Amino acid sequence: MVLTGEATAMGTSLELSAAGADWHMSIRRADGKSDPCFAQYQGKPVTAEDVVAFLPNWRGLSWRNIAGSMFSNSKSCADDLTYNVVISARRTSSLSHEDVIAEFRAFMDSRL
Repeated sequence: MVLTGEATAMGTSLELSAAGADWHMSIRRADGKSDPCFAQYQGKPVTAEDVVAFLPNWRGLSWRNIAGSMFSNSKSCADDLTYNVVISARRTSSLSHEDVIAEFRAFMDSRL
């Protein structure tokens, strides 16, 4: 699976999603600052190998559930060294928190 990147205004986050997938993710700097590296992924394919550059410790992330919103459900977040990641199911999805985390791990394992 390859995700498509979208850098938000001012480079504060990198939003990643795949057509037809029931989940998506957002990567941000833990300190809240913008990251010019995000711009290079705007509208481009993003692989698991690309994501590893931001989340080198992805296998050991400790996930915390976040309450759903009008835009998504089954939302979870985790912190790595410099970045944090939020993964969530689309609003219309029936995926649970555990399902979304499993989807994230399957995507990341696809690089091996």
